Amino acid sequence: MGLSEWPEKFQDNTDEEEFVEVAVDNVVAETPQALLLQVDGEARWVPKYLIGDDSDELDRGDEGVAFLPLWWLDQEGLDWG
Repeated sequence: MGLSEWPEKFQDNTDEEEFVEVAVDNVVAETPQALLLQVDGEARWVPKYLIGDDSDELDRGDEGVAFLPLWWLDQEGLDWG
């Protein structure tokens, strides 16, 4: 059975993952695994592995653009998009 014949929930859908452009006001802090991003006055830890490849390079004290998965923003209850 080829991968395309598997039920959809078992197929790799990462290419279809929807990212949202988020304007980051400030990178408050950084660890090896996450960035503390401040957006619209609210700060939230964001795992680095979730930050999309098209995002600006963000370091502590920076502002810029981060592309974050829509599913994660929904899961966290954030309206950053």
